[in-house]
Amino acid sequence: MSPTVAAIAIVVALAGAAPARAAAGAATDLADTCARALAHGYSGLEAEACNWYVAPCPACGGAAPRPPAWCAPPQTANAIVAAAFVRGLRQQPAAAGRSAHDAVDEVLARPYPCH
Repeated sequence: MSPTVAAIAIVVALAGAAPARAAAGAATDLADTCARALAHGYSGLEAEACNWYVAPCPACGGAAPRPPAWCAPPQTANAIVAAAFVRGLRQQPAAAGRSAHDAVDEVLARPYPCH
């Protein structure tokens, strides 16, 4: 399996096959994935899976992009944003029950507001 296919498989697993799964634990699963990537130098498949959420591609997804919920400075390393998400999810336990995308938006809006 190529690294790209493996990273996509991790992202799909984080998103959850069933809507209940996506809402129940995807944010926590993402935080765990990001924490493991950070613990290993923020490289490899887990870092790439984390990047899917903390460094979203503006052209990915096919739909019209929605306005950003958070705005990290352009030169901020993905690992720094990932660490802010992991830390923030611990401080905002209510966000843990949301989808991964919604939790990232909610958690990262605090340290990286769009003003």
